[in-house]
Amino acid sequence: MVRDADARLSGDLMIVASMATLPRRRDIALRAVASLLPQVDVLHLWLDKHSVAEGELAEFEFCQLASSLDIPWHRIGFARGDRGDGGKFAALGMLPDDAVWLVCDDDLRYPTDYVETMLAALERVEADGPCVVGLHALRLPEQCKRYRDQRQHVQHCLRFETRPDEMARAHVLGTSSVITRPRYVRGFEAVDVADPPNVGDLHLAAWCERASVPRYCMPLPREGWLGNLLPDGAPSIWTDRATRNENRVVQGVTWGAL
Repeated sequence: MVRDADARLSGDLMIVASMATLPRRRDIALRAVASLLPQVDVLHLWLDKHSVAEGELAEFEFCQLASSLDIPWHRIGFARGDRGDGGKFAALGMLPDDAVWLVCDDDLRYPTDYVETMLAALERVEADGPCVVGLHALRLPEQCKRYRDQRQHVQHCLRFETRPDEMARAHVLGTSSVITRPRYVRGFEAVDVADPPNVGDLHLAAWCERASVPRYCMPLPREGWLGNLLPDGAPSIWTDRATRNENRVVQGVTWGAL
């Protein structure tokens, strides 16, 4: 799907995506943005740990990419700081309640039918109330003490063989591939996602669990639907993510039965 530049003027919903990236991942991020930008009205791009010079160069290169796709450069909004992966949530507070909000990663290639397929899944389950839908999903025991040891995959977003037969409930959704509406997670913007840092998936999951917002795993439509852009040894926001940070977040929640 290529998003019509005049879609919102015709009364269509605003479709917004958010992503975070690091300076040394620019080549990867450019490819991820190129796959996603044509499908949305606005892409909020968090430039994590960028110096002023690095940030200015990044903005120039991403705007140049937009122009090469015949997309107005102002459809990319930039912000900088040091929030780790939590930077991808920075735009939430300014988004309209009824917008469609996709949270994405800078190391995935998104298919041309990504947004329309994810939106169709959201619309199927939101008839029952507020919700979040994603592709990378895990379940946790009621009292989770050791996240890495006790988590159970519902689906890995890059492994078609893990696909469930139907839409399935989950506790944790990987924020590489999530869709919701801002009004469903209104209040999450108040969470300090940098304390502890680089566990944004778990911060969102914990907030949703406390707020009783269901999370759903959408079965992958086909093999290879998402593409992995990350070469071996590439710099990662997750490199210094300590196990104790994960455990600190999940230990503070009673995870309900699904």
